[in-house]
Amino acid sequence: MIGMISELDNNLVQFDPTSIQVKQGSVQFLNAERILASAERLNEELRNVVVTDDTIKSNKKLVAEVRKQADFLDSHRKRVKKELLVPYLDFEETVKEIVETVKEGESIVRSQVRAFEEQERENKKVALQDVIKKRLRHYPKIEKYEVDTNNFIKPQMLNKSTSLDKAEKELVETLKDVEKDLGVLEVMDYGSEMIVEYLNNFSISGAIEIVNSRHKAIDKAEEVVRETVKEIEQKPKTYKLEILNADDFINVIEFLNGNNINYNKL
Repeated sequence: MIGMISELDNNLVQFDPTSIQVKQGSVQFLNAERILASAERLNEELRNVVVTDDTIKSNKKLVAEVRKQADFLDSHRKRVKKELLVPYLDFEETVKEIVETVKEGESIVRSQVRAFEEQERENKKVALQDVIKKRLRHYPKIEKYEVDTNNFIKPQMLNKSTSLDKAEKELVETLKDVEKDLGVLEVMDYGSEMIVEYLNNFSISGAIEIVNSRHKAIDKAEEVVRETVKEIEQKPKTYKLEILNADDFINVIEFLNGNNINYNKL
């Protein structure tokens, strides 16, 4: 492998800027001054043209001829520009081909590098999982509550810059902390609820706050219900009695008065 890398190093694209030689393009317009002077005279004459009914036909013909000559000259400008660009376009195409060729090989190696590094991370993760498995018998509460110990393996532990020994020490500290937290929570009021919340983010203070807040809300709701029931029970009940004849009405009134029963006439 080392020999192969050395051979590749020797075959790297060696670009020397002096290998590109540019010869400045040259365009000679031999009678440019004479034509420019002629154009200036024509421009001056056109400024003085007055269009009338008698001259409009010849004026249109003059304008058409002037435009024709101007377009003819401009077409040659475009042709010359195109010819001058030919060497550059050929150079550009060659450079693009070289760059694309190099990128193709680079992409293949880069993808292999990514795959290799990812496999290294996976191998390290398996090794750390094995570390946890071997030590788990020392942490009965973590086993009891079936904690997902994969959560203890942080992404930075899998980096090449973090040694396996260092990652193992961090894992041991995490196991100790979680075991201790579970021991504290399980003897508290609502301990089982707190452990459920704790296993979501491994924050003992967060778990305690969530569960206590929940039960405060429950207690408040129960108090509201109790007060409402109490008010209902204390509220006097009323009954409506319909009497169909006068004699019965007199008898009922006498009965109510005789037994000190409160009533209102509607």
